[in-house]
Amino acid sequence: MLPKLTAHVGKAMVLEPGRSHVLGFGQNRARGKSSDNNIYVDTVKDIVNKSAFDKRLLKMPSMSGEYSVVTEFAMREAAFGHGVDFSTNDTGFDPDLCQVFFAFLASEAVDPFDDSPEKRPGKIFKDSLSRSEMTTNNASVVQISLRTTNELIEGLRPLVDANIRAQWNNPRWDSKLGLSGLAAYSYKFTGDLNNPAPNNLDLKPAPDGIRGFSYWGGGRQAADGHDRVILFDVPRRDLLSLGQLQHAAAGRHSYEPTYVVGNSYANPRISLTDWKESTSDTFSTAARGLDHWKIPTSFNLYDASYLVNELIWDSYTFTTIPQMADNFGGGDVTVADIPSLLDRTKHLPNPRYVPYEPQGSKFAKDTLQMVGNDTTGSFFHNAGHLLVDGSFNVNSTSVDAWEAFLTGTLDLPVRKLNDNGVVTGFQSTKGVRYPRASAPSGNGMKTASLDENYWTGYRELTDTEVRTLATEIVKEVSDRGPFLTLGAFVNRKLENGKNGKSGALQAALDNSVNKGLDSSFQSPADSSLVPTLPDNGNQGSGFPGQLLQGDVLQALGPYMTVRSDTFTIRAYGEAKNGNTVTAKAYCEAVVQRLPDPMKGGTTTGTAMTELVLPTSPFGRQFSIVSFRWLHEAEI
Repeated sequence: MLPKLTAHVGKAMVLEPGRSHVLGFGQNRARGKSSDNNIYVDTVKDIVNKSAFDKRLLKMPSMSGEYSVVTEFAMREAAFGHGVDFSTNDTGFDPDLCQVFFAFLASEAVDPFDDSPEKRPGKIFKDSLSRSEMTTNNASVVQISLRTTNELIEGLRPLVDANIRAQWNNPRWDSKLGLSGLAAYSYKFTGDLNNPAPNNLDLKPAPDGIRGFSYWGGGRQAADGHDRVILFDVPRRDLLSLGQLQHAAAGRHSYEPTYVVGNSYANPRISLTDWKESTSDTFSTAARGLDHWKIPTSFNLYDASYLVNELIWDSYTFTTIPQMADNFGGGDVTVADIPSLLDRTKHLPNPRYVPYEPQGSKFAKDTLQMVGNDTTGSFFHNAGHLLVDGSFNVNSTSVDAWEAFLTGTLDLPVRKLNDNGVVTGFQSTKGVRYPRASAPSGNGMKTASLDENYWTGYRELTDTEVRTLATEIVKEVSDRGPFLTLGAFVNRKLENGKNGKSGALQAALDNSVNKGLDSSFQSPADSSLVPTLPDNGNQGSGFPGQLLQGDVLQALGPYMTVRSDTFTIRAYGEAKNGNTVTAKAYCEAVVQRLPDPMKGGTTTGTAMTELVLPTSPFGRQFSIVSFRWLHEAEI
């Protein structure tokens, strides 16, 4: 087990949405301490260039989101050998959320300062040494930064080809890419301190004039970067769509994408024809001083997005039916509203989910909040008490139908977030939009006029863009379909070629509304590093200014299906006398598939268990909604 190492700040910090905070050394500390005694401070405006590294800050940028995470700090030597644990507890091995970096800059062995039986790889940086001592120790100056969208070297897509929120980081997982270190980060080596490169850390003073914010996004300077980049959403109300789970930190490892749920880009470390890859450690070389730490056998990497999408999209939904311990956002329907929901005088948070009473059950509190176990209870049968008003078959090859469906967010108002993370109200919008965050701090942005809202706001699509997107979706559906499951529609195909590089919806977005954006916001990605890169792939993929298919799915996913449950049947009959037709009849019936299970002769389960898993081989019931006779002229 690795030793307990902590990195504390001296006081509580208010982290504004999307900010990158810089921490620096408040004082010098001698090596050999298991705790830094709150050595890190955020009042860095005056001390950031006076750190123990002689005006050189070892820089790790923050993970930007509606919640911010402090990961930008002056790194001490422990980070290279053992990892850094941001914790409030100095005793035992009980870490809070941390980032563990596995010796990605190792060039010599670190003497253990605890009872560990062996040395660990890692460059030694002693934060209490003078400049001359540091020079004697041959310490290098290194800047470690989250990749921007305009990297000139190793141009990966930082949000797609890496996980900037990973709890476990290991460059050995990136062996196939042949990188300098972890895929999410770029590394600037400036040699020893006898010949240092200029410090290029650009800080924006906070309103208090003491703290410092840094720049990220398009660059690390004020000229090309942005001091606020919002990527993730914190739910303030009950979730309505599985697509909202794209904001969950579902990926624990650094080789996974930042957004797991709903993502369909192929992982560049994994062959297009599979969802896993057996690989080996080519990072831990003797030249890096890591041969002792080399993984001796092959190991598997997994396409997390493919596996998660395959599991959830056809098996789960958020019913938004009120439960006993929800309604945390306030203003939602409650248990007392259940009768009003049934008679349609009130609506569920997802208003297109319509209450329904299947045979043998009631839309009532006892049923909808039934406590169960791992096979029974409201978790399993509540979806059987809903109908979808206006579901859409994604196998449609009608451009008009897709255009109408995509226009479902036309002119809908957007909640606004202020600098302190407080929702202040609604902003009216014009056009079709799919904001990543439910309450962005920025505004809408048109394709022809990209601005700072590329980082803090959302894209607004014109009527022409919606039509073009619908046309591209139909092309992809015609090429890849029919889709037998919604997971298959969301995922890429396991095959070589363009269909294996991303899913149908993402490919359509990249071939239309994400194509040809202002090049000052993103540079092309390096296809030699990312052999799975789709056409038009660039380093800005996944930032708010470019639409991910997850953005569309979180708005429209609850209404997508791979079949039509309501359809029209027409029939014709005639009577003959010999070869003479004496009578003709034409009729039309509208038939709807319902949640009710068919009753079989061997059915023994209760109404609730049958609703979850019908025992009859005929599945669900069909009901004739309407019937009429037709005139010959109507055929």
